[in-house]
Amino acid sequence: MLRKYPFITILKNDYNNIETARKIEKENDYLISFYDCLHISFCKKINAILITRDKELIIIARNYIEVFKPEEI
Repeated sequence: MLRKYPFITILKNDYNNIETARKIEKENDYLISFYDCLHISFCKKINAILITRDKELIIIARNYIEVFKPEEI
């Protein structure tokens, strides 16, 4: 159903994404969850902006990608 909308991109996890997320997780002393690290990894892979209100995630993600709070967009 989501595939019919051209503005939605479906991403599949692969080994490189997992490895990148594990690297980010380790570099940051496991301060954010692995799943947050996966979000950073996906955004980095497709050159996307991460939108979140999570303060800790914002601080860490800014080292890798562009990140904004919703109200900043």
